[in-house]
Amino acid sequence: MPKDRGNIKWISLMLPEHVVLLKEMWNEDNKRKPPVLDIQEAELINRELVAAIKNNCPVTVSFYDNGIVNVHEGLVQWDGYSSYIHLQINNGHAKKIAFQQITSVN
Repeated sequence: MPKDRGNIKWISLMLPEHVVLLKEMWNEDNKRKPPVLDIQEAELINRELVAAIKNNCPVTVSFYDNGIVNVHEGLVQWDGYSSYIHLQINNGHAKKIAFQQITSVN
């Protein structure tokens, strides 16, 4: 059976509004549900973050954001009064991440 190009071959016959709706539909299909961490996983993440803050060493943080799991590497900072960490990414930018969004720390 020959390989079919799927909807791509029909895009030239569609209105631009239909193309936009199809792309949104495909993006929604790629989104995931937020992962649920048990107490042991949350404690392991907490220990890794505390060790990274004390030793001032870079870590790789995976976090859930709007249906997608993102991965960033950098130095962790925490002000002690909020439920967020600040990840200083290597390119000079800072990312504010809520503890509830973090899925893993390495």
